[in-house]
Amino acid sequence: LSWGEGFYFNAGDILFGSLEIEPDLTSEIFRTTGRWLASVTLPVGRFSFFEGAVLPPVPTSGRSGIDLPRISETTLGLRYVTKAGPVKIEAGDGYKGTDDLHEPYVGIQGNLVVDYHITAATSIPTAEPEWEDVADRIRISWGLFYLVPGLRESTLSFRLEGLVRPKGSWTDGEPYGILLYPEIMFSPIRSLSILLRSVVSPVDRSALSTAGLDWNVYQGFHILAFAAVQNGEMEDLFSWEKPGSLVFTGGFRFAF
Repeated sequence: LSWGEGFYFNAGDILFGSLEIEPDLTSEIFRTTGRWLASVTLPVGRFSFFEGAVLPPVPTSGRSGIDLPRISETTLGLRYVTKAGPVKIEAGDGYKGTDDLHEPYVGIQGNLVVDYHITAATSIPTAEPEWEDVADRIRISWGLFYLVPGLRESTLSFRLEGLVRPKGSWTDGEPYGILLYPEIMFSPIRSLSILLRSVVSPVDRSALSTAGLDWNVYQGFHILAFAAVQNGEMEDLFSWEKPGSLVFTGGFRFAF
């Protein structure tokens, strides 16, 4: 299930979570998690519906075999999606039994020259919630996307997404108050994609950047080539001095 909006950052993804930094910027899809679940959708209009989901807890492997979780560790979710004119509105709430937390969220998505979206979420402890704790857990994800028209077979797109934690760190240390994800993708022909992606930490002025190409040579066969580099000091989120500060990747992908 895909709840909320966002290619890299998505505060509305309360079922699986899409706020952690994904270091592999070569993926076609960043957030993919497989879980057993049951869901039901109830249409209440042409563009409106309710959707509920139940994710049972996952057994884990221990020294003595399989450890069965408690039923109280089940994850539950409910959302409502509708449209107000050209604007999509989405709101929901999730309960995580493992942490005994409610996670409400609300978001909008639309188009004003560029595609835009913004989503806000927080976490509320079930037992004795306090406003200060709720405010500390507020996170806001947003994004802009623009596809340059009129290029015939070629395509050029720009994307900028961000994650803001108002109560996060705005000087140093994690979690940082703001993170950005810029992306440029150019396809001179349908079978070739050239991209430049980054995760930028404006607080400490560090970044992880990836450039590369994906060449669809024939049907489901792709040739891939990427280079990634970190820029920053040792104490920053990204650094030249950390493992994986410079990475070159080449390979093939065949989908059949």
